[in-house]
Amino acid sequence: SGFDMRSSSSNSGCYGTDIFVTKLDENGNHLWTITGGASGRTDFAFGVDISAAGDIAVAGSINVPTNSWVGSCPVLGGATFTNMTGQAASLGEEDILLIHINSAGTAVQAVSAGSSQHDRGRDVKWVNGQIVLTGDFQGTGRFGTQVRTAIGVKDLFVGMYSRQSLNPLWVRTMGRANGRTRGDKIAINRCSEITVGV
Repeated sequence: SGFDMRSSSSNSGCYGTDIFVTKLDENGNHLWTITGGASGRTDFAFGVDISAAGDIAVAGSINVPTNSWVGSCPVLGGATFTNMTGQAASLGEEDILLIHINSAGTAVQAVSAGSSQHDRGRDVKWVNGQIVLTGDFQGTGRFGTQVRTAIGVKDLFVGMYSRQSLNPLWVRTMGRANGRTRGDKIAINRCSEITVGV
């Protein structure tokens, strides 16, 4: 059987292409759904992972003109949306987005990263209570206080983020001159070693 996404008070979309996260139990029963994004804009969730404690991390992208983010169109039911410069706005054309949602379906926090060009978060994994995020960026990207400049047209990034603050603990990038390189998938082994698929 189906369920009506409109039945929850925290899932009203913003009429562009919105982020959508839903949780079902093991029998397929709907538990909660939350959506969000910028009004009339194109926003995506590309990757999702759940921790042993039930916390959820979402990797995606958000498309918000500078200083146009408004409270009437919250990210996922009212999460605090900040980029690492403290502005409630996008850094550029399309930005990397990382969202932390608790097991009850409340968006705890969301942060953006990237440059003034097109950047995307594509996959995410929990490891030892922290979050590993990968994707791609162009130009000179800001990841918190860390600044990285792409070698190619588009470079891969991978970073570990704090669960508590969503601040990046470290960020690594990889690319080639005139190339287009992106991190599509993350795998974590039993030794907490990180593998990124391109």
